[in-house]
Formats: sequence, structure tokens, C-alpha cells
Amino acid sequence: MKLIELYVAEVGRRLPARQREDIQNELRSAIEDAVDDDARAQGKPADEALAAEVLRRYGAPEKTAASYLPPRYLIGPELFPKYVKVFGALVSVLALLAAIGFGASLGASPETRANIGAALLQAAAGLWLNVWRLAAIVTLVFGVYEWMARRLAAPPKAWDPALLKFTPPAGRDRINPVELTIEIVTTVAALLVFNLFPQWVGIYWLQGGHWLGAPLLAPAFFQYLPALNIWWGSQILLDLVILTQRRRQPAMLWLKMGLDVVRVLIFFQLVIGPALIQVDAATWAGLAAGAFDAQKLAAMNGALNTVVRVVLGIGTAVAALDLALDVVRRLVRGRVQLAL
Repeated sequence: MKLIELYVAEVGRRLPARQREDIQNELRSAIEDAVDDDARAQGKPADEALAAEVLRRYGAPEKTAASYLPPRYLIGPELFPKYVKVFGALVSVLALLAAIGFGASLGASPETRANIGAALLQAAAGLWLNVWRLAAIVTLVFGVYEWMARRLAAPPKAWDPALLKFTPPAGRDRINPVELTIEIVTTVAALLVFNLFPQWVGIYWLQGGHWLGAPLLAPAFFQYLPALNIWWGSQILLDLVILTQRRRQPAMLWLKMGLDVVRVLIFFQLVIGPALIQVDAATWAGLAAGAFDAQKLAAMNGALNTVVRVVLGIGTAVAALDLALDVVRRLVRGRVQLAL
């Protein structure tokens, strides 16, 4: 029949040359037998109309051709989860390095602080380009591994249900009591030191058997102290609630992210604001038992403030990255749960 021959030819065009003839003969015979069976069942002659009905059941020629071929993929289903995990881990490292680099530039370069938007877009564009490069490299490596594994792998062993084992669900909802306790203690310590003993924050050294020190905090720092106190106090209360509940509830998680937003904003203001470090010339001269060159003192203050800005800039960028990833994870999880 003409329709059968046309169909078999279309299927054959999509098959490897060395297998084409055998598969075409097998397919032609199967279709003709199906047409004959339908003709007997319906009491009709085997004609083009019956052949068309059978071919509709078979589907498009490309679908039929694919059924005769082994699965064709660059990375197979067995290797794909590892591919996703490795690629995700490398992207996370790449994003972390980009955040550190941007944060360091934000703290060290006045030009970056003056053009934050342009610098951020440039950093994002660079990260996006590097992610695509990384994707190409990782895909190529896994593709080559898949190709070699298919040719060198030993025959699969029989699967044994005894290999099944329970794996506890992972997630950011579970808490680490030790980590939370350390966070509470360090936050309380920060509250006490910066509010009651700010003079303790300084430079200390041993001279003549006695410890000498110079306070470092500039008056500008204390304008941020109320906001820091609110953030620290809220963080302590939230950690205590989570610690008592033994699990991060959804509402607590969103509150935690809200506090992370506050932290990013405060740190950002600390980076771009006035100098936070100021060594007083008179105090330094008294401790050093002599006059201290004003130019060297200014250079030292500048260097110390640059170091502080770089550290805060890196902290701001990394915290912002972690916050963005956390929001994405929460939104994706919510969509998946809603779909389910």
C-alpha cells in the first residue's frame, strides 16, 4: 500500500544506514499485519483507509523511528543528578567569589562607592558570562564522561532492594542548637561591648611590661548604634524563639530574612558612610611617649578605614547573595508545594 510505503520510507530516513533496511522490513510487516487484523475484525477489505487508521495509532514517523533507537542524550538520567549538583556547587562558589570581589572593591574604591549601580551591573554581567562559561565546561566534561562510561561500563548488576536505606530530609528548616547558641552569645557580647565598653575596641600592644591601647571607634560610628542595637536585639529574640521551637517555622524563616535585609542595609551604610575608625593624635602621642607625625597618622587612619570598609563590603555582598539565594529557594519551594 502506498501509505505504508511512504510511512516506512519516512521512518527509514531517520534511522542509521546499517540498521535501516532490517527495521523497515520489520516495521512494514508489523503495519501490514495490523491492517490485515483490522480488516478481518471489521469485515472490510484491507485498503488505504484502514492503513491510515493503523498509521495514526503508530504516530508520527519521527516518534516511531525514535522507538527503534537507543536513548540519545548528552548526559544520561543516571549521571544528570550529579551534573546538577556539581554545577550548582560550582556556581555557588563562583557567585561567592564574585560577591567577595565586589564587596572588596566597594570597600576599597571610592569610585565604586560613587557609582554603585554601574559597578553592580558590571559585576552581575561578569558573573552571568562566567556562569555560561562554567556551564559549557561542566557540560563538556560530563558529556565526555557519559560517552566514555557508555562504552567502558561493565554490564549492570542485578538490583537488590536491600540497598534501599532511609535518608533524612535535608533543609534549612532544621536547626543547629550549637550554632544558634553561639550566635546568641556573640550578639549579646556585641551589644554589651559597643554600648557599655566602646573604648575596648582599639589597638593594643605590650610595651615595657604594660599593655597599651588606643581606642579606634570614630564619633561617626555611634550614629549607627541605635540601628545596630535594634538589629542585634531582634536577632537575639528570634534566635531564642527558634531555639525553643527546635525548628524554623515558615513565619520565623521570613522574619529571619527580614532581619537579613536590615543587616545588609546597615552594613551598606557603614561601608559608604563616614570613616568609622579614628586614632586620636593626642592619645596616640601619649601612648607612644612622643609626638606622632600627623601625615603618618592620617595614612594609618586611612589604611585602617580601608581595611574596615573592605571587610564590611565583603560581608555586605556575601550577606546580600545569601539573602537572594534564600528568597529564591523559598519562592521555588512554595511554587513546588503549590503545584503538588
